[in-house]
Amino acid sequence: MDIRVWCQHPTSVAHNRMDIALYCQDRLRYIASRKNLGAEWPGPQLLSEFQRKAEGLFIWVVTVSEYISNPRTFNSDGKFKSLLKSRPPRPLCRSKLCSEILGNCDWSDEDVPIGY
Repeated sequence: MDIRVWCQHPTSVAHNRMDIALYCQDRLRYIASRKNLGAEWPGPQLLSEFQRKAEGLFIWVVTVSEYISNPRTFNSDGKFKSLLKSRPPRPLCRSKLCSEILGNCDWSDEDVPIGY
C-alpha cells in the first residue's frame, strides 16, 4: 500500500471510533484483572478520556495498553493517568510515548537492542 494513502486514512469514521471503544473496554478490563487494579478500573471518565485522546489512532491505543500491561511497568494506574494528561498534539505524541516506552526496556537483555 502506498504510504500516502495510508497516512490519509480517515481516523474519524464511526466504525473506527467504535472499534477503538470496544478494544479499550476489553483491553482495560483485561489489564485491570492482570494488574489487580480492581473491577471498576479505570472508570468511565478515564475510559472516555482514553478513547478521546486516541483521536482515531488505533495504534496509539494498542501501544499505550501494551505499555501499561507490561509486567515491567510498575504503577500502571499512575502511568496511564500520566500519559492521558501529558499527551501532546499528534506529531509529538508518538515520539514522547515511544521515548517513555523505550526508556523502560531492559537494555541489558541482549535481545532488546537487536529488536530495535
